[in-house]
Amino acid sequence: MTNIEKVVPDCDHQSLQHFISNSRWDEEGVINELQRQVGELIGDPIHGSVHLDESGFPKDGENSVGVKRQHCGRLGKVDNCQVGVFLGYAFWNRRTLIDKRLYLPDDWANDPVRRRQCGVPPEITFKTKAELGLEMLLKARERGVPFAWVGMDCFYGQQPWFLDSLESEGVLYIADVPSDTRVWLEAPKVEIPKRKGKRGPHPTRKQLIEGEPEPLEVRRIVEELPDDAWEHTFLRDTERRAMVCYGVFTCPSGSRWTARTRIMAHPQKRG
Repeated sequence: MTNIEKVVPDCDHQSLQHFISNSRWDEEGVINELQRQVGELIGDPIHGSVHLDESGFPKDGENSVGVKRQHCGRLGKVDNCQVGVFLGYAFWNRRTLIDKRLYLPDDWANDPVRRRQCGVPPEITFKTKAELGLEMLLKARERGVPFAWVGMDCFYGQQPWFLDSLESEGVLYIADVPSDTRVWLEAPKVEIPKRKGKRGPHPTRKQLIEGEPEPLEVRRIVEELPDDAWEHTFLRDTERRAMVCYGVFTCPSGSRWTARTRIMAHPQKRG
């Protein structure tokens, strides 16, 4: 708001504060224009990417929408805070935020008294952070934001329904997963089992065929990799030294791309 009042005639900080906080206005027009300008100025359909993450804002009181004791990444612990889910855009060293959603916890979403007192619109319902993220991703694509892939941390990467939704939409993604995630090196054979007996519903979900190998934890696979399996890629120079990413990239037949990366400061400058 400080920057806006410098260039917009006949306004000051107080009027802008009232407009942002109390006036009934639809910010979707601003988001739409922001995404249009991002696509025009730094957008790239081959090397551009969007990134999904959340951020916590420490805050107390019962009359701030969405405040409760929940994990706050900025504090590194559970505390009173609001949580926002954000969509960012990056192309080489250019990056900016392009969308946001306030996460409304379930107990807030189902409390009509607090909703009415704090002005929560009736169309706002409870949605998980991943649901909010998917909503923003698909909306950005619908608006024509050019990007080649989506990046996210393991909070989103460990939710199969979310990754399946991205695949069904044809969206390429790179997602962290916890080190104890169990995977197969080759796609196993699966089938829908026959119903046992005459009672109960017919099975509809595919299951592993008897005799197929059990999945392995990704950390065990990484521990068994030889040193020459790793490749290193220069990322950028920092104030102290070069930052290098060490990674192993594989794509077993019939499965998702998987990767294991380590980012560390390299003792030597680039070149």
